[in-house]
Amino acid sequence: MKKLFLFSVISLSLAYGLNAQMLNVESQHIHQDSTDWVGKGNLSFNLTSNQQQVWDFNTSLHVQYKKNKNTHILLGGAGMIRAGKSNFDNSGQILLTV
Repeated sequence: MKKLFLFSVISLSLAYGLNAQMLNVESQHIHQDSTDWVGKGNLSFNLTSNQQQVWDFNTSLHVQYKKNKNTHILLGGAGMIRAGKSNFDNSGQILLTV
């Protein structure tokens, strides 16, 4: 009975438009020889002024912790494109692998 209920909840959730994206986490590994913390971050900003001002802002973060055979990865990012008083794109994501 519990399996049927769980299947029904998952099916209904999918029917109402859950969005998902596949990510190859193996390609995100930062190769390192030692164990401990390593990371990188990016920040970009662009302003274009034509008939309207167009703002483009993007940021990303990649932090990795490796100890023995275990590797933990935290990936995050956010972006925004705004023209005049209208937002054209607002996006963000975060992923933690254990």
